[in-house]
Amino acid sequence: MKSWLIALLLLAGVAAVRAQEAGGDRLRLSKLPVREQLVAVVNAQLAAFRAEDWEKAYVAAAAPFQAVMTPAQFISLITRKYPVIWKNTRAEFALPSDNGQVAVVPVRVFGEGRSEAYNWLLVKEGNEWKITGVVPQSTAGGA
Repeated sequence: MKSWLIALLLLAGVAAVRAQEAGGDRLRLSKLPVREQLVAVVNAQLAAFRAEDWEKAYVAAAAPFQAVMTPAQFISLITRKYPVIWKNTRAEFALPSDNGQVAVVPVRVFGEGRSEAYNWLLVKEGNEWKITGVVPQSTAGGA
């Protein structure tokens, strides 16, 4: 898979969040019911990776993501570029933020003898939250 496709997918997710913020719909800390929904979506995808249930992990992705990345490309991306996510053993969630249409869920993922911090980007599709990308957090040090 080409690196430009990966970069494009990540930029699209970040751009969606920034566009919503620029339009005056700034992200705010999610209220409890939304927070629970967002964490459940990310947690379900992480559990699917642990179980090697690629179909379930892929179904959690937003329609635009699925439109440009096949399941085989998705598997290749995760196994090559995100080994800690693929082989995760657990995750710790910080407080999600949303504006009703887009959301960011900060997560520290543990696996492969280390941990890494990511922001899961989600969009609202109908009544469901779907994952549009995962962006590494810049952090000092590591756990």
